[in-house]
Parts: sequence; C-alpha cells; structure tokens
Amino acid sequence: MKSVSLVFVLMSRLEIKKGFKKVLQTIIALLPEPPKVTRAMMDYEKAMGSAMSHVLPDVRKISYVFHWAQCVWRKIRDLYVQKGAIYKCLRKIMLLSFLPAEEIPAEWERLKAQATTPALLTVTEYVDSTWNNPSAFYPPNIWSVFKKSTVRTNNDVKVLQNV
Repeated sequence: MKSVSLVFVLMSRLEIKKGFKKVLQTIIALLPEPPKVTRAMMDYEKAMGSAMSHVLPDVRKISYVFHWAQCVWRKIRDLYVQKGAIYKCLRKIMLLSFLPAEEIPAEWERLKAQATTPALLTVTEYVDSTWNNPSAFYPPNIWSVFKKSTVRTNNDVKVLQNV
C-alpha cells in the first residue's frame, strides 16, 4: 500500500484538540457522498485518533512502525547503553510490533517476567498502560504491523511539517 497525502492543514497548537474533529467534519461535508473509508493510517497524535473515532467510528486505525518504535525508544534510550540482559530485553520490546496482534499479549507477559530491575519495571508499566491492554488508547491491533503491506512512516508529511 502506498501512502498518498490528500489534505494539508495548517493549525496552531491551540487549535489541535478541537481542530482535527472540525477538519474531518468539514472534509466529509464537502464530499459529494459519504466516504467509504475502511482504514486510516496515522501516527500517535491522541487528538487525531480521538477525532477519527468520533467522526468516523467504523474506520480501522492503523499506524506506522516507525512512530511506535519512536514512542517506545523515548522511554528506553537511557537504558539502552550496554549490551547485556537489559539490552536484550529492550530489543525484544522494540520488536513486539512485528508479531501478530493476538500474540502480543502472551509474548509481552513473557518479556515482563524478565524485567526485574527498577528501570525495566518502569518501561513495562509504560508499555502496559499505553500500548498493551484492551483499554489502551492504541492497543496492539493498531500498532502490530504483522503481514501488513504498509509504509513504515508518513515521512512525506513529516518533511513538509518542518518547512
């Protein structure tokens, strides 16, 4: 699947929370007929995910492996300094997104059992609360990229954000 950017919107940071919802509603109102969207590829912007769930509730959200890895990396980078048991555990955490979504919880439980240091326990609490439970804002079925022919990032859009 190829990602094609169809709409670019300039907003201030203050407009983001309500802005995404308003933008989606405006786009839908401008269409000649209701959209037949089944999937939406997005990064982990909570406001956009929330707007998508509200405006197009039946659309399946899918994500980029790059953004998932980036979010997790921010939590683990200080621990990722020496090759050893902690390093190996962190590498396995970073690879979770390549597993089938239904296998992630069981594999995650195995990885959590290896997390015995205070630093690793902090990482496991973060992954549990943010990524790996049914009530998480982005549960495994969104960030698993197993057998998905998706692009790894939406870099074409990210490049334009820095112009």
